[in-house]
Amino acid sequence: VIGFLKIMDLPSIRVAKPVWIARSEVLRAPASGVWKPAVEKAQTVAAGALLGRLTDPFGKAAQEIRAPFAGEVLYVVVTPPVSEGEPVAMVGETSSTLPAGG
Repeated sequence: VIGFLKIMDLPSIRVAKPVWIARSEVLRAPASGVWKPAVEKAQTVAAGALLGRLTDPFGKAAQEIRAPFAGEVLYVVVTPPVSEGEPVAMVGETSSTLPAGG
């Protein structure tokens, strides 16, 4: 972007094999509690794979958060306390071709 905007004189470097995100979904905490992730960023997961558990402050399991579809973990929150509605992870389905409408 810096080269394109002519802020600095930089060579244009293109990605040889781009990876597209065909679809993605942000997974949110269904309740407030303590988030314990079971995956790491960039990990490949199957549909229904456990992404992490939400517990109450005393460690009692409250909810399991699972992958809605097979894909790659684009990010996962690693800080334990979460409030209801906050994002805890994002899963994306990658593709080597540009998705329709992109």
